[in-house]
Amino acid sequence: MNDEEKNYLDFYLEELEGIKSYTEEEKKDLLVKAMSGDKRAKNDYISANLIRVTELARLYVNQGVPLDDLIGEGNVALASSMDVVEQEEDASEAEEMIVSMIMKAMEELIADDAHSKDAFEEWAEKANEVLDKARELSEDYLRKITIQELCEEAGYTEEFVRDVMDVTGGGIEFIDMTGEKNE
Repeated sequence: MNDEEKNYLDFYLEELEGIKSYTEEEKKDLLVKAMSGDKRAKNDYISANLIRVTELARLYVNQGVPLDDLIGEGNVALASSMDVVEQEEDASEAEEMIVSMIMKAMEELIADDAHSKDAFEEWAEKANEVLDKARELSEDYLRKITIQELCEEAGYTEEFVRDVMDVTGGGIEFIDMTGEKNE
């Protein structure tokens, strides 16, 4: 855990100190009432387990997702679990289901983040290929090239080439079909 995450956790736990604390027996009683549909018990059970969410989130630290995002996702899952807790018949099974939902939400967040990073890296690699191919063609033709020439030679769509141009801030200079400069 980095310093920023430690500071966040300290601040967050300090904020939670203002929330009523419950014994394990009281939490179990709240859960049983929540399972019977008691809305106040559901809200109290959520409040009583916010610290538990932070404990679970700490298990997933250093996996690419900031601690505050893990806690936030865990809190959402905790609240969502109250929508389905009534389907459980046994408090122990209900608690296992709740913990499972919280952990699954955090794991999915980590997986989604990793997938997003992979997709970005793949896009960046293709963008670098576009830039390299544009330079290569420009050197071969001894002039600025057209977007159409780059698309035909490299097999990219015009939309993708224009996206690369937008992201690179004009890293490629083109001429349009009339011979005018187009960045």
